[in-house]
Amino acid sequence: MASPESYLAKVEEILGVPIEKVDGLQFNWETPAEGKQQLARIRLLMQQLRLVKKDVSAEMGGIRSPFRARSRSVRAGFLAVFSGRKAAGRDRARKREQLGKDREKALGPYERVLRLIDEAIAGLRGVELQIKSQIAAVE
Repeated sequence: MASPESYLAKVEEILGVPIEKVDGLQFNWETPAEGKQQLARIRLLMQQLRLVKKDVSAEMGGIRSPFRARSRSVRAGFLAVFSGRKAAGRDRARKREQLGKDREKALGPYERVLRLIDEAIAGLRGVELQIKSQIAAVE
């Protein structure tokens, strides 16, 4: 089980810059041929980021699974059973709510990584469109 920090490090390794500075990525080119090379590089970066995103999503699925199983098996406490149906239902609801909070706490860092990857892909897509338009203007 990989940590969210290891996924962030992998993303930073792919991009070559800290994740916070994705907007500062530089793609320099002079001729349309160099621009096309930069486009290929950008597409490769986006593909690698999508693979990391897929790994993070799979990791999140592995985290959700035990919570799902525990949520299905929630039972009312011993005393709630003797207090009536209403008390037993409240007890089950409280336990499920706590499980949901625990699940969100466990998934939060992974969701942050997914959001950062999405922002990086969107930034790269913007640069890709910019280079394409500049190549079209030159040619």
